Amino acid sequence: MKITSKFMIMNTGLTIVFIAGISVMIVWRAGILQQEAAEENMINLASSTAKDIQSLYQTYANMARTIAQIMSGCEAIAPDARRERYNETMQGVLKSNPNFAGIYTVWKPNALDNRDADYIHTPGTDGSGSYITHYTRSRDGIALKHYAGYREVLSALSEHDIVTNPAPFAINGSIAFIFSIRAPVKRGKEVVGVVGIEIDIAPLQLIVEAIKPYNKGYAAVYANDGIVAAHPEGKRGTYFYESSIEELGESGAAALRKSLGEGEIILTKMSGAILVSYPFTLGNAKTPWAVTTMAPIETVLGQIHVLTRFVAAFLIAGGVL
Repeated sequence: MKITSKFMIMNTGLTIVFIAGISVMIVWRAGILQQEAAEENMINLASSTAKDIQSLYQTYANMARTIAQIMSGCEAIAPDARRERYNETMQGVLKSNPNFAGIYTVWKPNALDNRDADYIHTPGTDGSGSYITHYTRSRDGIALKHYAGYREVLSALSEHDIVTNPAPFAINGSIAFIFSIRAPVKRGKEVVGVVGIEIDIAPLQLIVEAIKPYNKGYAAVYANDGIVAAHPEGKRGTYFYESSIEELGESGAAALRKSLGEGEIILTKMSGAILVSYPFTLGNAKTPWAVTTMAPIETVLGQIHVLTRFVAAFLIAGGVL
């Protein structure tokens, strides 16, 4: 073989190696940029979803705070008229707000009118006579009863709003998963009670069902204790997904716990997927919930994989030729 031919072959080989090296670097860098862009998109999607949820439930928080402020001025009403006045207010609010599942108020013993003894076992209370009235929806319209969990409420009074975690309740003869936004009722600096608005979590399901990051991903909403409040695999028509935070895997569960516990935006890679946990609060509560968005890395990098296969085919063809 002539020296010229050998030189041409060597030069061609070096050129192919050079092109291959540049191509690999381009594909590698493109993959990094694509993943970074995907991660930013996932965070932005979680953020916009959290804002949608906050906007959806801001009315509930505002209503609870407004009624709590009204009740804080109870001393302007004669003691024997306070319960009747506030019962009428709560009943009217529930009638005019069909999206509310229920409304209640819980007060410390004798804090409202110092007349608990006069109301023992009357409608809206129990043997304590405390002002613990609860209005809920029933097949016949609106039902009056006492708030069964009032002792728990009183043990956790706060100067901030409180958002409870979803729990099953019977509404109109069927089971719904309900959470509450509670606003404090204050007398001076002392918190003497709460007003709570009960909320069906069903609308959250409609929000998450519409979200499919990169067509194969999904979004979910987790309450502060890790209970799944909304998930695309909702069951039993209640929109409540009976699942566990552990199903996210070790790294995913740890990321969500940190996000809920510390209020931080967390991005992690788990089992071939990108997971974003974005905390948000309702009202002025101090216990955040979180929106999670997840997408398979294989889907996120789909275009890069196509480019990689093209480059590989090009280099193979060049080598053969």
